[in-house]
Amino acid sequence: MEEDLKNTMTVSPASPFLGADVTGISVALDQFLLLRFRQPALTGDEIVGFSNLFGTILSDRKNEEEMASV
Repeated sequence: MEEDLKNTMTVSPASPFLGADVTGISVALDQFLLLRFRQPALTGDEIVGFSNLFGTILSDRKNEEEMASV
């Protein structure tokens, strides 16, 4: 099955200045509930910002600023 996904998904540079185009990912989405991308080049704040695009993040964890005010 892993070989099937490798042969389907492609990543191509969009331009010298802008990310990449990913195609063929719908096959993986049809087979798996979650896709994990290793070693993201994003900071923690960027990941949270991106995640907020999908809705409110619910967490019982407190950041350093919240912990200082307790």
